[in-house]
Amino acid sequence: MGKEISILRQLKNLNSNIIEFVPNKIESKNWTLLLDHKTEAKTNIEASIHQFNNRLNQSLKGAFTGSTKLDSNYWDRNFIKLSEAGFYIPKADLINIKSDILKEHLAFYTILLVHFDYKNFFLSLKATIDFLDYEEKIIPRLVWIYVFYYSRFLIRLKENSSFQYDKYSQWFTNLLDKENFYKRLPSEQITILLLNYCEAMVLEEEQGEFQEFLTKGDFQTFAFFEDYRQELKLFFEEIKNTDIETFDSIKRFYIIDKFGAYFSQDQNYFLVQELLDNHSRINLYRSLPMALKLKYGPISLRNLKGVVIDKLFNSRYRPAGEFGEDDKHLPAYRTVKQKVYPANVQYWFDLVPQERTDLLNRMQSNSGKKLSPQAIKAAKLRCHTNWNNLLNLISAPILVWDSHKNGLYPQFNLFDDEEARNLRVEKKKNEVTRNSELKLLDEHRRAIAELLTREELDVYLVNHEPKFSLTDVQSRWDFELREMIDRLNRRAVFYESRMKEFGIFETKIGVAQKRIYLKEIFKIEDEVKPFITYVKKAFQTALPIRRQIKFSEYRHGNDGVEFDADTLFNHEKWIRADVMKVMESKVETGEAIQVNTFCLDYSGSMKHDRMRNLFKILYLLVLGLEDRKSIDAFHFFSNKFIPVADFSSEYTNRKVLFKVMQQISSTSLDFVHYSGAGGTNMSDGIKMSHQKMKTFVEEFRRTNPKANIVSSIFVITDGEPSLGITEIPKLREFIEEKRLDGDVEIKGIFIKSKQDEKFKTIREVSEENSLADSSSFNDSIM
Repeated sequence: MGKEISILRQLKNLNSNIIEFVPNKIESKNWTLLLDHKTEAKTNIEASIHQFNNRLNQSLKGAFTGSTKLDSNYWDRNFIKLSEAGFYIPKADLINIKSDILKEHLAFYTILLVHFDYKNFFLSLKATIDFLDYEEKIIPRLVWIYVFYYSRFLIRLKENSSFQYDKYSQWFTNLLDKENFYKRLPSEQITILLLNYCEAMVLEEEQGEFQEFLTKGDFQTFAFFEDYRQELKLFFEEIKNTDIETFDSIKRFYIIDKFGAYFSQDQNYFLVQELLDNHSRINLYRSLPMALKLKYGPISLRNLKGVVIDKLFNSRYRPAGEFGEDDKHLPAYRTVKQKVYPANVQYWFDLVPQERTDLLNRMQSNSGKKLSPQAIKAAKLRCHTNWNNLLNLISAPILVWDSHKNGLYPQFNLFDDEEARNLRVEKKKNEVTRNSELKLLDEHRRAIAELLTREELDVYLVNHEPKFSLTDVQSRWDFELREMIDRLNRRAVFYESRMKEFGIFETKIGVAQKRIYLKEIFKIEDEVKPFITYVKKAFQTALPIRRQIKFSEYRHGNDGVEFDADTLFNHEKWIRADVMKVMESKVETGEAIQVNTFCLDYSGSMKHDRMRNLFKILYLLVLGLEDRKSIDAFHFFSNKFIPVADFSSEYTNRKVLFKVMQQISSTSLDFVHYSGAGGTNMSDGIKMSHQKMKTFVEEFRRTNPKANIVSSIFVITDGEPSLGITEIPKLREFIEEKRLDGDVEIKGIFIKSKQDEKFKTIREVSEENSLADSSSFNDSIM
């Protein structure tokens, strides 16, 4: 999705209805609650479903503005069960916000709708608004009411679901930014800390995150929590009492009134801010001496980069609390914040406390120890705007707060009916499109899963151009495509390393043909795997080792290639990959001990299975020889002698295997076919192999006179000689002559089937213990 898989798919098990939409106006860019009374919920609202949302909020507004009476019966008659709610979510959030963050927030607000006691919360709000007569006292009390019911919510959550409680019990503590906490006004600091303290007390862990926030705040805020620590504890202890269900039964606490005094401190901060930014155009900064004007205010030296900046303030503002990074990575679920700060000016938190105090004193002295009503009004207006933002911060996205005269009242964060209806219609249309696009998506996914190379994928994308109209489906395809590209790139690196290992990479054949051969070698690896340990142990005693193993200081250099995520799911790659290559081998130089020639039957009778078994035998022999001091040659005989891999200055390694494979096989479509051709001139094969070996050994002894060389010729065939020496006595005499000429061991492996029992030549010309007579590949090895 944008960056992750579709959030809709991940959230399908939540008890919320999730509807994505493209906002048509600024007010719709945030998450919006969906309330739907299609269930058996209690309601007597006489309106169609398309009018329900507006009627619901009109009823709630009327209860708070005096046109109707809000009591328990009224609630039960006019409001649906909140647990039936869902959310409209802007598509931008589905694309730009990580799915795990969206999932976490949706889950939390779904739980909040189920367990938060909104009925008594609204009743307590109404009682408080009727009791208090102006906003400076109402809003701090509203915060306390919210904290009370939030505490009850956490307690209820703790009782009903320990898993959910463990996950969401520190929601506000984890939501906000500690490092920029000092930039918040006293009302914000003390509210956030009260929510932190609420979570800490229910969690029964007063230390930790709460203390970290506390140390970042203003010294007066710190003093509040220190001075009233015992009363705070008592307050939350009483909330834990299950008999206390409403705020009215606990509002006697003296601390609640003291809490409100900290909201009034915002006024002084905004007076200083008015001097710095002239937000309300009352020109407080003009009362300052010129030296202070140059240090503070819109014409200060700090702002000389834009002398006319004060004329641009109306178009560039910051909301309250938007200075930190606390909400940059979160969904835009809050109601649009009202602006209270111009951008690119000095702010009150840029000054040290003494500077703020001096500026306040200067303003008062210049005004005859009494600030003008205009200045007080401007500061209060900004205070009220900020407090409204604060209420929206702690109760979003379910509630938003609207103004009525000098007070505030809560509203559910709902779409207008017309827009909600249009979204429902669009959603039905999208369901048809979605089903079609999901089907097409699955077809493309299955198709690209069959592709083996990045080149094949590129051709597929050009030919089909997969595109989807629904954002989440397109995001899912983008995610799947990136995963496939990464997988194919890793596979290409892995295949290249294996091709180099067997000498395929350097061969001048097509890429597709190289892949076919490599795939065949992987199959061979699987088939011979049970015998590898046996063969290597047999070679340990027969031949001296030629490698030293040591840890490599660069041993993690190839981890990206060797430790491939595909190995977790791909049986083949476990078999053939050194999953973590942590050692390196150092090849010793020195005297050769073993010189072998493999003299191999290439006659027409070596049809596919026999020739393939011959190659499997060679594969195991090479695995055994490659760690030993062994120099080897591989030749074939048929009507004529066919040299394939002669002796070299290097010890045997597995690159020789592909030279052999190319001689005995061909590719057709996606298949490797093995075969030979012609007759069986065994004597000529032995003769030429012996001659080449003798020449090499003599040359080698000139430069290594002390070498103790053991020479062997291995003849692998499936039948009787048809060319050259064919009579058994003469062939036996010929082989014995070659054995004595250079002290060469000549051994045979007879690959036969049941119908080959009549063949006697290879048995009779071989000495005792010099023949492996087998009717299967297993017999040849064992």
